[in-house]
Amino acid sequence: MHIQAWGAGGGGGGGGGGSSTNVGGPGGGGGSGGFTWCVIPVAPFATYTVDLGTGGTAGTGGAGGTTTGTAGTAGGNGTATTLASTSGTELTATGGGGGGGGGGATTAPGTPGTAGPGGTGSSCNSIYVVNRTGENGEAGVLGGGEGGDAVDGIVELPATNSSAGGNGGAGGAAGVGGAAGGTGGNGTRGGNGYAVIFW
Repeated sequence: MHIQAWGAGGGGGGGGGGSSTNVGGPGGGGGSGGFTWCVIPVAPFATYTVDLGTGGTAGTGGAGGTTTGTAGTAGGNGTATTLASTSGTELTATGGGGGGGGGGATTAPGTPGTAGPGGTGSSCNSIYVVNRTGENGEAGVLGGGEGGDAVDGIVELPATNSSAGGNGGAGGAAGVGGAAGGTGGNGTRGGNGYAVIFW
C-alpha cells in the first residue's frame, strides 16, 4: 500500500494591541505540517487506522490600551497525522508549530510574533520512504505573518484545497495606535492533516 500524509499546520498568532502612541506587534504565521510518503506492506483482513491531524487553533488579538496594549496569544500547534496497525504506529507526519503572538505596544511598538516552525521528524516503518519538513511560517510583519505553505506531495493536494494539507495559519494584524489603541487582529487556524492512500 502506498500512502502519503501531511501533518496539520500550526495556527497563526494574534496581533498585539496598540497604545495611544504606537502600534502593536503583528502575529507570526504558523508552520506547515511535515510530510511523509512510503510503501507499507499490509496483511489481508487486518485493521489499519488513519488519524488525520487537527489544525492548530488561531491566536486571538490583544486589546488596545491608552498606555499599554495587551499582547496577542500564540497560535496552537498542529497535531500529527498517523497510520496505525495492531502492531503499533506505522507512519507519522508531524504537525507544524503555532506562530507567536505579537507584543502589546507601550511608548514603543509591540514586538512582532515569532514564526511557527514547520513539522519535522516525520517517519514511516518502511524501507521505501520520503520525508519532508514543513515550511516555517513568517515572523510577524505589519499585516500579520504568512503561514507556511503545505509541502508538495508525490500526488498533489486537490486544486480546490483551502483548509487541509497542513498549511500554516496566518498571523493577525497589529493593533493600530490611537486615542485608546486599536485591538490586534486574530490569527487564522492551521489547515487539517491530509492523507492519500493508493495500491
